[in-house]
Amino acid sequence: VFLSIFFVMRLYVRLYVHTYIHTYVHTYVYTYVYTYVYTYVYTYVYTYVYTYVYTDVYNTYLMCINTYGIYVHAYVHIYLRTYIHAYLYTYVHTCVHTYVHYLHTYVHMYLHTYIHTYVRTYVYIYVYIYAYTYVHTFILLYEHTYLHTYIHTYVRTYVYIYVYIYAYTYVHTFILLYVHRFVRRLSDFPHCYCMLPIYYLSTTIVFNFVLNFQY
Repeated sequence: VFLSIFFVMRLYVRLYVHTYIHTYVHTYVYTYVYTYVYTYVYTYVYTYVYTYVYTDVYNTYLMCINTYGIYVHAYVHIYLRTYIHAYLYTYVHTCVHTYVHYLHTYVHMYLHTYIHTYVRTYVYIYVYIYAYTYVHTFILLYEHTYLHTYIHTYVRTYVYIYVYIYAYTYVHTFILLYVHRFVRRLSDFPHCYCMLPIYYLSTTIVFNFVLNFQY
């Protein structure tokens, strides 16, 4: 808001002062002073003084021709030049330049202020806040919550419970008991006392395997 007020005041001062200088001061000084000095002083000095000196030196015929030439010269240089330069230059430079300057000021003030104030602020605030909020809040928290919960709850629990219970139950219950029962049955026969070392060796191996697997 402060920057917008600053830009408006700055452009208003530039527009007003620039228009005032170029319209009033420039036109007044250029038209009045230039016309007065060029018309009155130059015409007076050139016509009267030059004609007076020229009349004293030359005859009346030359004076008339010279006076007519002075009149034409004064008309061309004073009236036409003053009119063309003062009016057209003042009109073109004042109206057109002021209009162009107004358009430039309007375009610069409106578009620049609009772009920098509304669009930039809206885009920056909305996009940044929405993107940051959405990414950081929804996606990050969802990813962290869902994946972390899923990994720690489902996967870890499932793997831990299923693998541990299944492995421990299967290995410790089925295999160990099966081997134990199988070897024991073999040892029930008198001629199979030679299988006792195998029984103890296999039992030890399986028991160590189960213990190592658990830890």
